[in-house]
Amino acid sequence: MIDWSAALDSTGGDEALLVDVIEAFQEEAPRLMENIRQAIAAGDTVLLHRASHTLKTNLLSLGAADSGQTAFTIEKLARNQQLEGTDRLCHTLETALPGIYDELNQYVRQRRGAR
Repeated sequence: MIDWSAALDSTGGDEALLVDVIEAFQEEAPRLMENIRQAIAAGDTVLLHRASHTLKTNLLSLGAADSGQTAFTIEKLARNQQLEGTDRLCHTLETALPGIYDELNQYVRQRRGAR
């Protein structure tokens, strides 16, 4: 799920910084997903665009390209003020995120054990 070389490239190869980025993502991602769910339910394309854009950027910087592309699709739909299909895409993200979290947690545990 994670392209670790892309993730490390995003931090200039700094593993300690990547751990910090991962921890920040894990704090922020649940709030972003909640914003996405609320925006879809309310028909708020402005909030949907903002939350999906931020989630996309975070996912891509962590090397989670497939989920990043899903968030990007939501972002594009929101930018065009379209909600059709966003429920399905949101579900796809919600299904993928636990595996991403697991892989990120494993990386953090390995790096902390190496210190």
